[in-house]
Amino acid sequence: MAVWIKKYKLLYALTPRTASTATATALRKNLGGKQVPNEDIRNDAGKVIVARKHSKLSEIMKHELIDPADFNNAVRVTTVRNPFDSVYSLWYKKKYTYVPLLDDPSSFIHKDQNSVNDMLFVKENGFEEWFKKHYDTDETGKTSQGIYKRWTHQANHIMKFENLAEDFSELLDKLGVEKKFEIGILNPTEGRKRDYRTAYTDEMRQIGEKAFAAELKKYNYEF
Repeated sequence: MAVWIKKYKLLYALTPRTASTATATALRKNLGGKQVPNEDIRNDAGKVIVARKHSKLSEIMKHELIDPADFNNAVRVTTVRNPFDSVYSLWYKKKYTYVPLLDDPSSFIHKDQNSVNDMLFVKENGFEEWFKKHYDTDETGKTSQGIYKRWTHQANHIMKFENLAEDFSELLDKLGVEKKFEIGILNPTEGRKRDYRTAYTDEMRQIGEKAFAAELKKYNYEF
């Protein structure tokens, strides 16, 4: 979903693994607004074309889920996170948190067969094998597009997960919100290593620095 708050001309899109649920909850609780969309939007074949939870700004614009004039005038916000940390968090969730969902046909992972296949791969393999499968551009032959390009497209204000409290406070100042409030903590990844760096070998680091090069530079991140 995204959160649209017309009073403040704020459109916040939830990028996965960036405390986006907590951020959206805080915004809706304290500033009101509405969820966009309220449910998955599907095409005639039943395929989800705009997800209820993680809808992208470009999708909201394309399908005119808010008035186009409002979209153009909005402060369009999302959050990014160090790619090395983010992809380790994703693998960990698939390896441990989401495993029971494989046996639940109604769970979100079953909306996409590719997600199910990846979960099955993760179930049988470690982080290094999964990481190389997705991000070793020499092996896959794919040109890396980064992990945030589709989420940040059409955004004009970016917050960083690592500096979220300060960035969020600055956003409230920009919007002219007089009564400040903080983001609570929701959906923490239980049990994962505190420092993602310990999960990487030197070879994996080199692979990541190549795959994530553009975003490491753009958002001033490093391993």
